[in-house]
Amino acid sequence: MKNLLCIVALLALVPIAYAQSPLQKELQREHDRQVSAFNKKDVAGFMAHYSPELKVTPVHGAPMDFATWKGFIADIAPGVRRVVKHQHKIIKLVAEGPEWCSTVDEHEAYDIKDVAGMFGEKNKPHHLTNHSQYEEVWTKTKTGWKVRELKMLSEKQTLDGKPFPMAG
Repeated sequence: MKNLLCIVALLALVPIAYAQSPLQKELQREHDRQVSAFNKKDVAGFMAHYSPELKVTPVHGAPMDFATWKGFIADIAPGVRRVVKHQHKIIKLVAEGPEWCSTVDEHEAYDIKDVAGMFGEKNKPHHLTNHSQYEEVWTKTKTGWKVRELKMLSEKQTLDGKPFPMAG
């Protein structure tokens, strides 16, 4: 009986361990807005998540600035035919003064038409999946919190079910 009471007491604490802080909830809302913009092919809305000083560091490839990242997203967004899954989850948050650092776990799956020829033959249909983790450095601006640095920690993509490294 004593063991059963201990188990019940421990289970009651589980939701507390996984509860999000107010800061984490605020950043999660920002991610949710960004996902919504991307799903609508709204590149400007997607890019509103970032500061003009943005630096993106992919796992493979050269770093990108705001304009290059925007061009990359603008090339992909028009070809999205169906969003199967698009989730961002903040798994770690460190808030220190005017900057926050978050670690994000991202899962995506899309049916796309390769309008830019990024994956081979132009206009060919594909199923693209992505699972990545990345760190973001957020900074407070006049218009709210913006990401000024995005560093990819890990990326695993498939194109039509086969491993596919994203170009950076």
